[in-house]
Amino acid sequence: MCCICIAFMAWISMHFTGKHVRTNPTYSYDTLISSDEVESSQKSVENEGSFQQPLRQLRQILTKDFVAFVATNFLQVLHMEYGANFMVIFGDQLIPKDDISDFSRKLFYGSSAILPTIVVFALSPIIANHGYFRMIILTNYINVVLAMAMYFIGPSHTWIFVAYLLIDR
Repeated sequence: MCCICIAFMAWISMHFTGKHVRTNPTYSYDTLISSDEVESSQKSVENEGSFQQPLRQLRQILTKDFVAFVATNFLQVLHMEYGANFMVIFGDQLIPKDDISDFSRKLFYGSSAILPTIVVFALSPIIANHGYFRMIILTNYINVVLAMAMYFIGPSHTWIFVAYLLIDR
């Protein structure tokens, strides 16, 4: 019930913001393009029905690159949240209690929560230079290579597995 109330309050806030928005543009649309283009665009908009213009804009937005970015971003966030929510279960089931002390286990679980945030802050200049999409693709390649390496190493090296879980997070 609390989530529904919060969602409703967020919708009311966004609705209020949309109704009462005021902008002070420094450039007007008419000064950016010539009067001939304005007349032709107004005629084409008038000729299109009220349903055709949103469909045309939707086709412009939904390019192949945009859909690929949204899908990749969704899968990355899904992977991160899945790993965060089940990290304790994976750790308790896959890491024997004799191999790692309780203090190290608690340190591992705590660092898996805060380490990704620190890494994002530390690597933000690299992300800004190369782009978010390329960084997600690169981390996916690294995850695949590390997963194959863990498969060939096997379960005998517990600390390497802990490092893999931290890097994968």
